[in-house]
Amino acid sequence: MHVNASFRDVDEHIFREFKSVLARRGIKAGEGLNEALALFISRFREKPRKKLGLLDFKPIDLGKAGRHASREIDDVVYGG
Repeated sequence: MHVNASFRDVDEHIFREFKSVLARRGIKAGEGLNEALALFISRFREKPRKKLGLLDFKPIDLGKAGRHASREIDDVVYGG
């Protein structure tokens, strides 16, 4: 089934860029829009990510190489 549709308030710059990409790739506008809409839908079908709190982060062992990591980071960040 196919639908003929028109849209309002489409950003002109984005639409021109969309058409430009379609032209360079030899893709029909309907095909490109179908793909764009499918990507948009898949983005919002994903399960929402759990918001992490500070207690969700677990310590990791960096071994000998990470022995002075905190000090080295402080030197970079604070100009030690």
